Amino acid sequence: MAQSIPIIRDYEKEKNLRFVKFEPTKTHPLAILLQNEDSSSTSSSSSSGLKKQTSQKNNFIDPLSANQPTFIDPLLNTTPSPINLSTNPSTSSITKASSIISNNINNNDGFQPWSTRKTGILQKYTTNENVGISVKFMQETLGMPIARQQVDSIKQRLEKLEDSEQFQQQEMLQMTQKEYISHIERLQEDLSKSWDEDQRVKALKIAIQCAKLLGDTSVIKFYPSKFVLVTEILDTFGDLVYERIRRRSMHHDSKNIVQTLSENFSAEMVSEQARDTCRNWFYKIASIRELLPRLCVEMAILRCYRFLSNDSYRDVIPRLGSMIRGIGDPLIATYLRAYLARRAYAMDRSLKDYLLNCFRDHIFSINAYRKNSKFQEVLANNKITLPDYLDLYTPAIEWILHCLSHNASKEILISILQQYKQSKEALLLNQIMSAFPPEYISDNALAMAALIKESNDETFPKFQLYATLGVNLIISPHSPEKPLVILNEIWKDVMKLDKAQEYIVVSEVWIEFPAKYLTTREVNLLLDDIIKHVTIDRAYENLQLQLQSIVQKLLASFRDFPVLFSMDNFQPILDLFSGETQVNVSKAILESFSRAQTVTSDPVIVNAIFAQSKILHDSLNALSFADEVRQISKLICAFIGKIDFGKDVEKQLNFFVDCRQAFANLDTAIYYLVQGTCKLAMKAFSIMNGKHNKKTAAFVRACIAFCFITIPVMTDIFLRLNMYLLVGQVGLLNQAFPQAESLFKAAISLIQEVPSVSEIDGQIRSNEESLVLFLRSLISTLVVIPGHPEHGPFYLSKALIKVISDFNWDKYTISKLKIQTQMLAMFNALSQQSLPYHILNVESNDTLFAGEDDYSKELLAIVDELFESIKEQLSSMNPEVSKVNADNFLDMFNIIFANYQMIGYPAEVAKLLIKHAKLSGAKQIYLHNSILALKEKAPAFAIELN
Repeated sequence: MAQSIPIIRDYEKEKNLRFVKFEPTKTHPLAILLQNEDSSSTSSSSSSGLKKQTSQKNNFIDPLSANQPTFIDPLLNTTPSPINLSTNPSTSSITKASSIISNNINNNDGFQPWSTRKTGILQKYTTNENVGISVKFMQETLGMPIARQQVDSIKQRLEKLEDSEQFQQQEMLQMTQKEYISHIERLQEDLSKSWDEDQRVKALKIAIQCAKLLGDTSVIKFYPSKFVLVTEILDTFGDLVYERIRRRSMHHDSKNIVQTLSENFSAEMVSEQARDTCRNWFYKIASIRELLPRLCVEMAILRCYRFLSNDSYRDVIPRLGSMIRGIGDPLIATYLRAYLARRAYAMDRSLKDYLLNCFRDHIFSINAYRKNSKFQEVLANNKITLPDYLDLYTPAIEWILHCLSHNASKEILISILQQYKQSKEALLLNQIMSAFPPEYISDNALAMAALIKESNDETFPKFQLYATLGVNLIISPHSPEKPLVILNEIWKDVMKLDKAQEYIVVSEVWIEFPAKYLTTREVNLLLDDIIKHVTIDRAYENLQLQLQSIVQKLLASFRDFPVLFSMDNFQPILDLFSGETQVNVSKAILESFSRAQTVTSDPVIVNAIFAQSKILHDSLNALSFADEVRQISKLICAFIGKIDFGKDVEKQLNFFVDCRQAFANLDTAIYYLVQGTCKLAMKAFSIMNGKHNKKTAAFVRACIAFCFITIPVMTDIFLRLNMYLLVGQVGLLNQAFPQAESLFKAAISLIQEVPSVSEIDGQIRSNEESLVLFLRSLISTLVVIPGHPEHGPFYLSKALIKVISDFNWDKYTISKLKIQTQMLAMFNALSQQSLPYHILNVESNDTLFAGEDDYSKELLAIVDELFESIKEQLSSMNPEVSKVNADNFLDMFNIIFANYQMIGYPAEVAKLLIKHAKLSGAKQIYLHNSILALKEKAPAFAIELN
């Protein structure tokens, strides 16, 4: 006689008892979180009332945001984040685009301050030579005792020189670049210290001596960096003087409150005492005998002229620019002009004439200097080429042009170009195009092209000029007039470039021009020309990165893939890639394709993207990083998801077959294919409204067969288990019972192969929790699976019981008990006259075996066996295992209590479960509620339990 009696359950009644009645509400439960704690007293009464009402009703704390900092909406913060882009417009036209964009982002008016350029100058202009500095200068300015050994060693080296005239009369201390920079930093600290100690004369002396350093070009390659370092000290000195005079204008008003000058003060507001102090400083500077330090120090305190007059600086600035003409060395003079532009432009950005004069003076002086017979000696003595020498001027010229171009009119550009014609240096033209707004250059594109053709490319290559012009045209907000004429005019010269490396630099930039302003015809022709140039002597092998950039720009320009692949020369250019670059290009194509908003069935696109996906798949190996595998898997899955043949489901299935063969090594892709095939089967189900004809039934069986063959390809065992279950459920819904049965049997057989542990992200983890989750899903499906006419109604369930019994469970867990308890709940459902749920058009056991005694007897016999197994495990359980599973015991108790009468085996097992729960310290409220429910429904057993 059976020892276990299932409870007869009314699932509909239980459902209604669990149903929660909803009531409409007038307030949002999270409204209090949206209130501003610091709101002012002027808040609306309705908002205040809502907050008061909600706070009184419930002091709710959102667990997700309770410990989080105050949220600041980034869209409400209008201050743009700084973007640090290192740029060098004179040497790279591509980084020129980044420079212009960065300037516009960093500053609303497009002006890039000098501070953003300093780091780049210091990094670029370095030297391995020692930098000389006067020993006397160091002693006078810093009071530093110089070790005699150093001076003597210098003398010994100098005595070896044959030409004694080159030896300076004063002793020189040689320093490395690093030591020199440290020395300059100490000078700045000493200047500030002397000023703080009211040693104004010493501070002035340090400033003068530092200015004299700018007259030394012996280590010419280091000069731009020296200029940056020295002018930092001069800037500090000028700021100290300015602030001192400004403080001298402090006064007490009628209320005895100290008043200081505002930033926008006028000369009339300055006190007489401050004026006298200001004049005194200018008198001191005027008494400096040497021109160079006098100019530098006066420029450093240039803005102090505001204390004397409101607009006197307008006359002073041109005067200083004219005085710079007295400096013989054009390198020194150009950097002095740049320093004048720095100090003057900070005062008044409307002045442009002096900048035009500075630019003209630079061209005149450099032209004259290059004609001088000693110029070649300077290059030879410094071991520097002419292009490298002219590049030393770049930071200064770029700054002057930057100030000139800021908020400039087109007339200024025209004036600059007129002056440029006296030089025709390609480097200078590149600096002009890099400095002025792109729309100005775009509006004069043909004129620029003519100037490029006439330029002297001895010091700077013309192909870089064409690249810079192209960048301006592309990023210009204005469309150029006659874009086809411009392209033809430019490409006449570009096509003549013999070196593929030079040609590709221009092409890399200009490929965007026809894509933006012309049609695909011009883009296709340009691609054809690129292929012709780079295939000569297999030059493309060394131009992989540039070709990659071209493809990426085309992908960014053409979002419509049919248009992109309609060009005859796009696919051939993809064939030029190899190795890692080929992988990167394929990745870029798939990323762009995955962002497309629509699906496609175009065979050209499908084949092309399929080939790129295959390249990515084949690039992976056993040494590939997990992140790389995940990224490529995601892209391939996105590609598969974008291919849709509509109602032609057979063609879709054939596509999946090809994908299975191509991407067999990616579990994620195979998993996606199985899911996609299940969707196909369900699509056929939906089209036929659940009533298949002969053709659609055969197609569904083909889909299930595809999945059955494909699932074993996956290496992840849990993916296989879940896919067997999913496909089996799809088979049931589509009345493919033999196929579904095979899938469930395969899943049950595979459980035996599940390893006890797995390595996930470098950590060893138990697989039992994942296995328990899967088994619960499988058990819920077994409820509706119809029995076998020959093997009986429970043959799959009995097979699962055996597998669970034979599985090597961890002896320190109760996973086996959990699953067996879940199976008890399943058998209770199978014992009911009507199952809790059904599958459409599937007759389950409640219909097939309704009212049969053999069915009930077999079911109760299986239940008794399960209870016996559970009882045996609980009786022999290790106390250590019991301690960590207190609440789990109560969970199992409630499952048994809800499904079986508390007599026989269920009563014995229930007692053991309550015993273990009490001994292991289960939550008291959970234990109390469980026993309370027991007293209500089984009072006799509850008394017996106590």
